[in-house]
Amino acid sequence: MRAEWDTFNHADAHSTSYLHLCERAIGVGESLLAYDIAKKGLDAYPKNKLLSQKAALALKNAGSPLKASTILESLLETYHDIETYSVLASCYKDLWEYSADPEKKTKYADLAIEYYKKGLATTTMGALKASRQGDQPYYPCVNVAFLYFVALRQYDEARDYAQQALRICQDLIRSKEADYWVLATAAEAQLIYGHLEDATAAYAAAVAYEGATPAQIASTATQAMKIADEYGAREQLAKVFPLAGVVAFSGHMIDRPGAKERFPAEAEELVRNAIEESLEQMGASIGYSSAACGADILFIESILARGGEAQVFLPFNKNDFIEISIRHAGAQWVQRFEDVLSNSATTIHYVTDGGYLGEDELFGLCNEVFAGFASMRSRILADKPHLLTVWDGQEGGVGGTGHLVRRWKSRFGKPVRIDLNRILEELPPPPPTLPGQPSSVPPSPPQPPPLPQVVEQPLNAQREVKTMLFADVEGFSKLPDEQ
Repeated sequence: MRAEWDTFNHADAHSTSYLHLCERAIGVGESLLAYDIAKKGLDAYPKNKLLSQKAALALKNAGSPLKASTILESLLETYHDIETYSVLASCYKDLWEYSADPEKKTKYADLAIEYYKKGLATTTMGALKASRQGDQPYYPCVNVAFLYFVALRQYDEARDYAQQALRICQDLIRSKEADYWVLATAAEAQLIYGHLEDATAAYAAAVAYEGATPAQIASTATQAMKIADEYGAREQLAKVFPLAGVVAFSGHMIDRPGAKERFPAEAEELVRNAIEESLEQMGASIGYSSAACGADILFIESILARGGEAQVFLPFNKNDFIEISIRHAGAQWVQRFEDVLSNSATTIHYVTDGGYLGEDELFGLCNEVFAGFASMRSRILADKPHLLTVWDGQEGGVGGTGHLVRRWKSRFGKPVRIDLNRILEELPPPPPTLPGQPSSVPPSPPQPPPLPQVVEQPLNAQREVKTMLFADVEGFSKLPDEQ
């Protein structure tokens, strides 16, 4: 999708072009990209209500409900429609979930219910006409039921609203006007009532609906699990929802000529088979990695062969990366690198578009960045991120696989390791050479050209990685300048 956005024709684009692309990005969990699209669309169409709503929704999904709420509160100065109220309410619902303070949790739950009810007040609950024209009264209705049930433990009120939502959805299903959200809402209403078997069957029908997006299913699963926990039925419900299959990856390069044996070229097929087997077990469909020769490229090729998407991160500009991390393995690896990057299912990200400049710390930063992106994507898709490694178990240098493994363990638990030492043991020994016979060992590949020259810099100049934190104090943005 990012490639499509990069070639987007802004000069002739109508607001609906931005809107449709933004909705697609939201649908596959690319919330930051969706926000970029909506923001650019708003530059051209600053008063477009739908683009403002989608910008807020993308921010909320990316984990910024407070910032999203400011966009929606501004919209409410002009518009009083069910969608604006509902998305604002969902921001407060997220803040309820994120807050650790019991008093604040209750406050945010009450605010969410208040705005969902305001959305309901803009339509007629007893009629379906509004629903069929695009408004969705069942959506705020079932979310009020959810909050009463899970957040406030007011079960009678929860079931009253669940019954109203279910009635609307059943009428739409009977009239063959149901979409994914109608089916999912009917399932959630059944679950709030405690009808576990009916709810399980209804969720399965929603998940199987043609055109259901990963982000829609993830949103449904997140809410369903919270309700199921109240009934002790998480395991039963979890089987209905497919995993998103978000996998971050790190592994060793093909050995440099003359280096200690770690990943010889002869081990390629064994490593590929092990990667493919691991990806199958994980249900992998979205991969995050760099693209060095050897394990990285094998991982990307395997993800693409599964029909998945590859999110590739390069620590510095492409030409330097080829010289540092690929060319020593031979021209065929350079070509494979170009092939995976040119695939339509690959998105390329640069940690910096500058050169290498001899700074190995950029490899470590690259690991941190793609691991963070994988974590955020998995959270949006209600999944747990996996880290798959092809690793010899040694700590290694700055920015190596060992460094990433240690960081990952502290955040997400133990990664899946393909043990290179074991793979080396499986390699058949080279055939013995009889006296007088030429060696059957293939000649070493030609020595690679020297690494690119480091650009001369002022004495003691070096890059430094800085962290910039954007934060807000509640109510601060509303203070006048003199205060």
